[in-house]
Amino acid sequence: MNTQSLHIGLIIYGSLDELTGGYLYDRKLVEYLRRCGHTVTVFGQRSPAGYLRSLRQNFFGEPSVTHISETIDVLLQDELNHPSLILWNRRLKREYSGPVITIVHALRCRSGISQPARILAQTLERRYLKSVDGFVAVSRRTRRHIHQLLRRDKPGVVAYPGGDRFNSLSQEAPPSAGSGNDPLHVLFAGNLSANKQLHFLLRALASLPGEDYILTVVGDLDFDPDYATYVKKWIDRWNLAELITFTGKIEDPEQMARRYREADVLVLPSRSEGFPLVIPEAAGFSVPAIATTHSAADEFIDHGVNGYLCQPDDLKSLTGSLQSLQSDRQTLRSMGRKALEQFHRHPTWDETGERVHSFIQNIHAHRKE
Repeated sequence: MNTQSLHIGLIIYGSLDELTGGYLYDRKLVEYLRRCGHTVTVFGQRSPAGYLRSLRQNFFGEPSVTHISETIDVLLQDELNHPSLILWNRRLKREYSGPVITIVHALRCRSGISQPARILAQTLERRYLKSVDGFVAVSRRTRRHIHQLLRRDKPGVVAYPGGDRFNSLSQEAPPSAGSGNDPLHVLFAGNLSANKQLHFLLRALASLPGEDYILTVVGDLDFDPDYATYVKKWIDRWNLAELITFTGKIEDPEQMARRYREADVLVLPSRSEGFPLVIPEAAGFSVPAIATTHSAADEFIDHGVNGYLCQPDDLKSLTGSLQSLQSDRQTLRSMGRKALEQFHRHPTWDETGERVHSFIQNIHAHRKE
């Protein structure tokens, strides 16, 4: 690939080894940019304990503004770090002539937080987004939220997370899906946090006969210990323990692929989310998804065709969708085939990487003119 070799910096919290969708996106992008011949240096800021405490990091001088200005051609920042970079970016602009681009998975002010916290996040995120030269949004929904918050246009590109991480391990033929007499194999994939709303899925399943389903939960049980304790309390209250398998976080791709193969449906009842990359991943195994309308899931799911969409906290809708798939296996198989078809239309990680790469090159070239 004939491109000018750049030294690209990326600022994140912690390291790229974290097992969340956002970190996977950043990791895949770094891998692609390096394959294109660029040098990529990752700057890992300390992950603060609390949103307000992250503001203090603006004054710690990490990473060094001088080091960035002397060595980096293009600086990428994960928008998750926005409270730690608002004032830091202001200092950077005094010395640095290169472009600063933020990678936006989902805005905090659009997440399921309290009204006072939302107002604070709106103020901080607006100031942060004004301090950068462009953005990479992981969905059209996220891009729309950025423009609404800024109230003006800014250079940007939409680059969906790829869905082909398990291509060599997936199965092209849709599973048999069994019959209505077999339990529905439900998969929940996500770290245990209040926003992911596993408890809401448990509430829906508790209203169904126990022989109708089996639930597998893949995610870090230690991500939010208080919430994990809350979930276990309801499992005990509803006597669900024998119907649920907690795997913890899964790092081995073959093990995660096995969980997708075993599933009939993926359920993500999140209160708010960006683009859930587990949806196209599951679709690669002919597994349809049930997700909420307060995410970018509707940019992959065609309601009633390759999955279902429901409002957050709509217990009737979620329960009805599960009951429909449990009793009507023909619909389940049809949705699985349609999900696989949509998977093949969805961008690969390489296509995502190239889209971001082209945007980086264009904004860098424009800055040099």
